[in-house]
Amino acid sequence: MTRPQLGPWLRDEMGSYDGLVAAAVDRLGRNVVDCLNTGCKMRDEGKLLLTRGHDGPWNLDDPADENSFTIEAWGAQMELRSIQRRNRDATVKARTAGRPKHQPSYGFRNVRKVMNGRVDSVELHPHAAVVIRNVAQRILADPMNVTPSSEAARLNRIGELAPADHTDAMYGKPARGRRWYPTSLKNILLSEAVLGYLMHRGKPVIDQEGNPVRLCEGLWDRMTHDALNVVGGWFEAVDAVVGAVMPPPLRTRVRGRPAAGGGRAGLAVQAPKAPSAARSWSRAGSRWSRRRRVRPGRLRRRCTAARPATGRGAARRPRDDGPTAGTTGCWR
Repeated sequence: MTRPQLGPWLRDEMGSYDGLVAAAVDRLGRNVVDCLNTGCKMRDEGKLLLTRGHDGPWNLDDPADENSFTIEAWGAQMELRSIQRRNRDATVKARTAGRPKHQPSYGFRNVRKVMNGRVDSVELHPHAAVVIRNVAQRILADPMNVTPSSEAARLNRIGELAPADHTDAMYGKPARGRRWYPTSLKNILLSEAVLGYLMHRGKPVIDQEGNPVRLCEGLWDRMTHDALNVVGGWFEAVDAVVGAVMPPPLRTRVRGRPAAGGGRAGLAVQAPKAPSAARSWSRAGSRWSRRRRVRPGRLRRRCTAARPATGRGAARRPRDDGPTAGTTGCWR
């Protein structure tokens, strides 16, 4: 249902159709659940399901066809697991040999001697390297006024491609208009990948001699990297202090009755109650009412002072600790 090409058809977003035709059952999904969901959807909606190598449409109401379909789907799932295992083994082998097998960090690009072949080397990107170096220089020159937030806003204003769009553009894909964010910019600046190291799970890969594996020259040297980490730690300390000193934003609640014209009349902004308050006083129209917080299932009682003293329950008096002290009313 979530596949980019087949999903809209399965969600009935592309109009009516008579059925699905696939080269094999494993093209309908990459696991047993996905294949069975697609097959059962075609069966329940009365649509055709055809695959190569099967005589006629699949009839999942027939036990023989259902068993054959499930076996082929199970084979597709086992094939997927084998592909994933081979990819993991190839990645570990390339990392052990000191060769990159992943998308480059912002500011770098992979070099392939054969199109769509393996990565032969890594080099600095001529444009992205200049952009990120300029950001680092501006922050180090004036850390009091230039922050990752201000730089992210500046990059968005000048229309600089975000890291994800930059990667798509390098591989010939259209940009999606993503934005720069302070967190992602800060991660790029503080990561050791900018030093040209081969990275794995956020840390440099260490060779047999105990040294980090270097793929190419870095965007800046170790001294600049340490200075950026000091500034980044200072930014975090300032954010922590501001968060501890500044009170949380006051949330208000707007109350009122619908007006005749469709709007809201009699609006009043009420501040949130203190967590420890067992009761509060509020004004509804011209009457003061006392509201209590009670357990679920119990009724609320309200004292109204607007009732005449000669009415029902006139002998009962409300409590003397609120705006209605000294008046006559009743509980209801």
